[in-house]
Order: sequence, then C-alpha cells, then structure tokens
Amino acid sequence: ILGYGTGVSMSKNLIKTPRLGLGQLSAGGELIFENGVDEPKIYNTSQSEISYTERFFNHVTGTTLWGKLSYHPFHKILPVLHIALGPTLGYWKRSGEKYASLGTVTKDGANQPVRVSILGFDNGAVIGYRISGGLNFNIKRMYIGGRVDFSNNTKSEINSILGLTLGYKLP
Repeated sequence: ILGYGTGVSMSKNLIKTPRLGLGQLSAGGELIFENGVDEPKIYNTSQSEISYTERFFNHVTGTTLWGKLSYHPFHKILPVLHIALGPTLGYWKRSGEKYASLGTVTKDGANQPVRVSILGFDNGAVIGYRISGGLNFNIKRMYIGGRVDFSNNTKSEINSILGLTLGYKLP
C-alpha cells in the first residue's frame, strides 16, 4: 500500500569519550504517524476486472512509538551514515475488502456497473520492531537526508519505507 508518514524523534548520545569504532551511539525514541490506502476502480467496471485485474481496497493508519538505539559506524570517516533498531508499540486501524462483486446503480437515469464490496475491520495494538538506515547531512543546527526503514509487527505487517528526513537539533 502506498502512503505517507511523519515522525518526531529525540535522542541523546551515550558516548562521553569517543574512540575508534565507537564515536556515537544514541538512545532515544520516535513517535511515527503513518497512513496508506489502495483504491480499486468503482464505476464502469466488469466482473472479470473485479475478479482478476483490479486491486482490492485496503486502508491502514497507525501511530507507533519506537524506542531505538542509533549507531554511527564510521563516525570519523562518514559521520552522516547511521543505522538504528529497536522495539515498537503502536495502535493501528485497518480496513480491507473481504469480498467484491458487480452491481448496478442508477445514475442520471441510466444503469451503470459498479463495484459492490464487503469490508472487514481489524483495529488494535501491535508490538514489533523497526530497523532503519540513513544519511543525514548537517547544516548548522539543521539536518537533511534520507532513510530506509523496515518494520514488522504481531499482525505480520511487513513494511518498507523510503523517505526523506528533515530535522532541527535542539541546543
């Protein structure tokens, strides 16, 4: 499902005296909001499109709290590279099409083929993990970069995220 997300993160460096191979190790958390939807064709469809070619309706939205450790493996050589991992706890709302068939609706005095769906809902808390890797380029107190995330939870929802990062470092 294609979607979007945003998050707010805070972390603190645990290393007081940097040494080779261990220059920056941060502990913190991130509050993440995500939303995604996959919509099928509704009007002027056919039974074969519904059965074989059209995608099903799915929608997911969630809020996740991620406790994480972030490591900068090449702090002296490539300080912008980091990896992070940790457990997640979230609340997700899901709705998805369980069954679809062809029906008709009268619109402007004419019958028109329309998709008729039965939806299922699955809402609740989930626990899991998230792994992230990225590059952040510092510009004074701000940073900009990109990251790749992989996550999994107790609902067996495997998510991959490719995104941009933009942040501000507090004094």
